[in-house]
Amino acid sequence: MNNHQEFLKYLEKSKDAVWAVARWLGEHGHTVQVNPTFAAPTVGVRDLYRDNGDLFVSLRVEVKERTLSWTSKEDFPYPTIFVCKKKAYDETVDKPFCWVCLDSDRSHAAIIYHATKEHWKVREVYDSRFKHTYQAYECPKQFVHFYPVSKLRGFTLYHAPGIQEEL
Repeated sequence: MNNHQEFLKYLEKSKDAVWAVARWLGEHGHTVQVNPTFAAPTVGVRDLYRDNGDLFVSLRVEVKERTLSWTSKEDFPYPTIFVCKKKAYDETVDKPFCWVCLDSDRSHAAIIYHATKEHWKVREVYDSRFKHTYQAYECPKQFVHFYPVSKLRGFTLYHAPGIQEEL
């Protein structure tokens, strides 16, 4: 058996491992996309058959626009920041990876990662727009990452400070 035939044998076997990981991730609430695998008929054309990775995991990101202005953690006007309605969070299966909150002029963002959940508190909130009260989760601002939107170009959610524990 030549090297290419040996490679094809291992490539075929690897598909089971990819699907096993995809199944495991799916069973833990992640949306998974498994990419197709194509086998090059000859070693000479193998570069035309490179894949785009084995699988992708979709991450849910919620976006909120606030009526507040801020430029940093230091001038955010409250000790906590609202994450979301408690009922909506508690009843959803696919929990958000993070919440990106924009200030009123969309020049600054506050990013709350799900990894901070252990620090959240429940608070009763009155919504003056719809004239009702509901429970919301809030996060102490020391666990929130604040950025000018202009600095988010090239930003990746995976490399934010303190995010490794989420992955």
